[in-house]
Amino acid sequence: MLFGTEAPRYVALTSSDGVKILVDGVHKGTVVGSQLILSLEPGTYTLTAQKQGYEDKSVVVTVQSGRSTSVSIELSQAKIMQEKIPTEQKKVVLGQKTGTINIYSIPFPSAKVSINGVNYGETDIRLTNFPVGKLTIKVDSGGKSLQNVFTLNENETIDLQANFVDGKIYQLFTVSFDFPDDVEVTVDGNTIKKNEPVVLIGPDHRVEMKATDLSRYEPPTVKQITVTGNGSYELIPDFSEEYLDYVSSLHPGELVNVEGGSFHAGRPLGRKIHCRKNNP
Repeated sequence: MLFGTEAPRYVALTSSDGVKILVDGVHKGTVVGSQLILSLEPGTYTLTAQKQGYEDKSVVVTVQSGRSTSVSIELSQAKIMQEKIPTEQKKVVLGQKTGTINIYSIPFPSAKVSINGVNYGETDIRLTNFPVGKLTIKVDSGGKSLQNVFTLNENETIDLQANFVDGKIYQLFTVSFDFPDDVEVTVDGNTIKKNEPVVLIGPDHRVEMKATDLSRYEPPTVKQITVTGNGSYELIPDFSEEYLDYVSSLHPGELVNVEGGSFHAGRPLGRKIHCRKNNP
């Protein structure tokens, strides 16, 4: 610590190259050269290390003001689990629509999993060729029982996290967001990069968009969004009234402003126009 200054609050994490690090479920970086430096505010965080072919590992880290913290995470190769499936319980009908379920548990693994009343082993577990539909997921460990209902669609992979700290089973979504270059976006208070995958816990999130081009967009736009699955989502901040008036003045009498949906333009070809709310 230098005289009159406070040492930076950071976590020096050591692991093997290519390991992805999530902080409280949000991807924060990948280990390169066996080390990753994370800058975090004082508080307690759950750091999760992930790498294909290896078992996920989570550690709880407390960052104190004016101190740095060193953490080492070594991953173990994923175990090949072999389980005899009772035919009378887990039949897959020819032609039946199926998907995949990944179920994890924190802060400790080896929690018992049952789906629609049938036991399926212990976490962390992957169930492939699972019949689609509404699923009642129950996870038990240490005398505690968590339960929630999810829907599995055809050819879909859903990731579920049984969090015994929060007492809930969450669905995890790996998504990316596309938005204009002159807009800064935060999701649940965390700044995200354009078209860079992030992991979100649960479907409902608060999105704030700050525009630098005030001639086109409103300075701040805050929205509550619902993520329905993995993939890419497009974000557009609200257009300013001045911009809408300007665009309308370019083609007086030819443009209309709609709340959303679609309509047919008044042309011989009947061109169909799709609109989002607040778009000219």
